[in-house]
Amino acid sequence: MGLRSTVPVSSYHSQCGSELVQHDVSIAHRIPSRPGKTRPIVIRFTKRRSRDEWLQLFRNEAKKDDSGPGIATKKVNRELPEGRITAGDQLTAVTRDLLNKTRDAARLKNYKFVWTRDGKIFARKDEASPVSKITNVDDVNNL
Repeated sequence: MGLRSTVPVSSYHSQCGSELVQHDVSIAHRIPSRPGKTRPIVIRFTKRRSRDEWLQLFRNEAKKDDSGPGIATKKVNRELPEGRITAGDQLTAVTRDLLNKTRDAARLKNYKFVWTRDGKIFARKDEASPVSKITNVDDVNNL
């Protein structure tokens, strides 16, 4: 018995005070995962604006929930099992590998922030430092 992929999307969105209408989502489906892990849900929006609005609402809500990364599943729907819901870009294997290398280097060099937006990787040492765009391994080495 599986969880309908669109339930968390629409439940979460309506709970935040905004309506996600059916034509905003092109497709929502689960992707393969390692055995024993929850299969992630990939959501493709029909418009970038809808996606950006949904992600911004999600990020704002996640900032309020300080019990871990993302949002507690019970906050979205009480019938969901205990866990966390996170949201982010779906990255290519090459970009995911570069992101992992960036995170490793950032930890060693005491960087506070590493994130992705629109499939691009960014890093920042602290709140006062400039943002670095990471496009290749040389950028990672120069952090």
